[in-house]
Amino acid sequence: MKRILALLLALTVLTSFAACKSGGDKPDTEDDTPAAAGVSADTAVGDKVSLGKLDGKPLAWTAIAKGVGSVLLLSDNVIARMAFAPEDRNNARWKDSDVRAWLNGEFFDGAFTDDEKALIAETNNKTDVFNFDEFRTESEYTDDKVFLLSGVEFAKYVVKAGDLRFGIPTQKLIDDGVYMADVEGSETVKQACSWILRDDGEQETYNTMDVYGFDGTVSLYGNQKTNRSGIRPAMWVYTDKALADGFKAGTAALPADPALDAAIAALQVGDTVEFGMGVMRDLNLGGQKVVWRVLDETDDAWLLYSEKLLGAYNFGQPDDETVTWATSDVRAFLNGDEFLNGMFTPWERAKIKRSHVVTCGGTNGWQVDPGPETDDDLFLLDREEMEKYFPNEADRVLPEQTYWLRSPDFTPGNFTYVNEAGGFSTNDAPHYAGLRVAMWVMK
Repeated sequence: MKRILALLLALTVLTSFAACKSGGDKPDTEDDTPAAAGVSADTAVGDKVSLGKLDGKPLAWTAIAKGVGSVLLLSDNVIARMAFAPEDRNNARWKDSDVRAWLNGEFFDGAFTDDEKALIAETNNKTDVFNFDEFRTESEYTDDKVFLLSGVEFAKYVVKAGDLRFGIPTQKLIDDGVYMADVEGSETVKQACSWILRDDGEQETYNTMDVYGFDGTVSLYGNQKTNRSGIRPAMWVYTDKALADGFKAGTAALPADPALDAAIAALQVGDTVEFGMGVMRDLNLGGQKVVWRVLDETDDAWLLYSEKLLGAYNFGQPDDETVTWATSDVRAFLNGDEFLNGMFTPWERAKIKRSHVVTCGGTNGWQVDPGPETDDDLFLLDREEMEKYFPNEADRVLPEQTYWLRSPDFTPGNFTYVNEAGGFSTNDAPHYAGLRVAMWVMK
């Protein structure tokens, strides 16, 4: 279940998330400067950028995501073939892989001028690694200048970006005999090679996730870490370093997003709105926009409730009869930076209003203590709110799925959930149930 959850809603925590205007290809000269690199405050997602050189040739990149004062660049080409790790370290993880060492050492030092290096942000990356001793997925974090994409980043930023998912090798790799597959599903790309991601695969051998050359889809079962694999680097690059650093430090205001502001302002109770993005276990589906229903309003905010589940989680720990919503695992998970930053852009997160949450007590005459009041960005509805906004059982049904409410039931350590028929049932805190999430969003 932990593995499913990690891929369901994991999202990578990055440094500051901004955008790329096409800089075009740079001439092959030796006096490159950051200004000639094609990265500026006007850079937008989808724009082409030329930054750095490899083997005397300019490196081409595409902006695939926007942050505050920064953009995420993905190399247009597979630039190298190398083993993730050698035979004597076939269980190496991203943090101690040969690929990471090369990208942040020899490649970074040789490909970029000092001025270009100053444009490249250091990023705190989350990587899913597989613990074969305990047979479960764990997360590790590294600080990288240059890196391979994770599975979640591939799903969010590349899957729906057309032919960008295909690995186009450099001419040097073609001359070296890299294996090229005939491409399916593209009118412009005829042949491509495979390339790897930084996350561990899922089969019972040591491997990394592999993006197939013939159709540009990712395989969870991947490629052996000891095989020579296609390397396609990515990096976050400043478009406004002062803004990026200031926002990260909390001293710079977030620039406005007029389109998001207009969409929120136009809502009415009963409407639905797309807000945030999750990634399902099938990475090839790409990022899935989260749909919310407007349940209520105040003078300054809308109450939004997710139309579908945003994953599953345990309410609390075994044998803890004192657990309440305030002390629950599920509350900590939903309100943690990893979930919030993974689900929402900085602009979306800034619209979420931290709400004072009061939870109703037990039912059936057993008044179990609901715990203290809380202040939350995201929360589950309690039983009274569910009955208010969804008075009919049929309106609560999510086919073949159950989801937690935050109310305790008549036994300490047990909590209410909505069952498959839309009625109320109870389960103890260690069990997993779906997460159907509410939040107040500022008008």
